[in-house]
Amino acid sequence: AAGFRHRFTDEADLAHFLIAVGQLLRDFGSLEKSFSSCICPGDTTTFPAVRKWAAMLAPRGRSSLVPDADGGSAFKRLHLYLRWMLRKDDVDPGCWNCAPPSMLVMPLDTHMCQIPKSWRLTMRSSMDETMALEITGRFRDVRPDDPVRYDFVLTRFGINPGATVHWV
Repeated sequence: AAGFRHRFTDEADLAHFLIAVGQLLRDFGSLEKSFSSCICPGDTTTFPAVRKWAAMLAPRGRSSLVPDADGGSAFKRLHLYLRWMLRKDDVDPGCWNCAPPSMLVMPLDTHMCQIPKSWRLTMRSSMDETMALEITGRFRDVRPDDPVRYDFVLTRFGINPGATVHWV
């Protein structure tokens, strides 16, 4: 796709990403098995595995699709993908079984940061690994079995600014 560009992603980024995905499929047989190989006994969140998996998905270093594994990123896209794959409910298909939803980390973006900041669940200003783990920990206090359960509904307020909250 010569000349392909979507926001920050160009044809080279997309090609390198697809080549890496293809290699993982050849090496492991599935993306689930490739991710599962990154989970270590004793991991309490998916974050350590996501860092390793990011290095596998972007073997040539940082790209617009996969952040640098050592750069302190919150890995929003990868955590969102894992939410879809590991949670099974009306929002997420949950077709993977390699880790329980209790290990998931909140996928942080501008919208997901607004509400936790307004509720004083975090005082941090950088959307990084530390903030992601801090916010996840606060939601884990409420739902230890599924700390990202409220991600979808909470992000709607930022995505749809006209939405209002009616407390009962």
